[in-house]
Amino acid sequence: MCGLCDHDQMAGNKHTDDHDKLIRDVAREHLGPMGLTQRGRSRSWPDDHGWWLIVVEFQPSTWMTGTYSNVGTDHLWCEKDYLALGGMERIRVEGCELIGFDPDEPGHFRSQLVDMVVATADAVMARRREHGVDNGEALARLMTIEGDIYDSYNAGVAAGLLGDTDRAQSAFTRVLDAEDDRAWVTQFKRYTEPLFPLLTDIPGFEIEVNLGLESGRSALRLPGIEPVWR
Repeated sequence: MCGLCDHDQMAGNKHTDDHDKLIRDVAREHLGPMGLTQRGRSRSWPDDHGWWLIVVEFQPSTWMTGTYSNVGTDHLWCEKDYLALGGMERIRVEGCELIGFDPDEPGHFRSQLVDMVVATADAVMARRREHGVDNGEALARLMTIEGDIYDSYNAGVAAGLLGDTDRAQSAFTRVLDAEDDRAWVTQFKRYTEPLFPLLTDIPGFEIEVNLGLESGRSALRLPGIEPVWR
């Protein structure tokens, strides 16, 4: 590799570091006071509600230095070592999803980034209101959602925890009968299989979900909690 390329690569790395630091600083300023915390050195900022998270992800672009802002919801009653973005929305600022970083004008990027993060904070607050802070309210809303396999699994767990076995069986059947061989669908079928027969034993069902929650939080290196479902 020639010296000019070496220089360009080092400059590119510095620019990436500069723009990563700006994202971190602006997120701390606007999301930190709301209780969101950066996940390690990543671009993910989860909002922890015990058995569910609101996940903010500042997703890098594959073709330029810059960022998107994605907001989604993740439910933690199964073991996985990654954050999901259920019902993901991508934040737009003045009609744009992606803001690009120009190392010659970092102030302009910061100004756009502040607008994006403020809009992201508003989306987090809307998710809090929509999902419901009270556990019973949140579960009751969740069990009525009919979407993809991920939604059906969550609806089944929520219905089971509230003792609505008919609705839980219907939701879990949608998962188990899905003709879809994608890896993540197969994974959620495996999560469903031990829960389905426990719908005749709701205390046992709740114990199994609690174990899944404990494993799920541990896999994500989140502190343990004592869940209260109702």
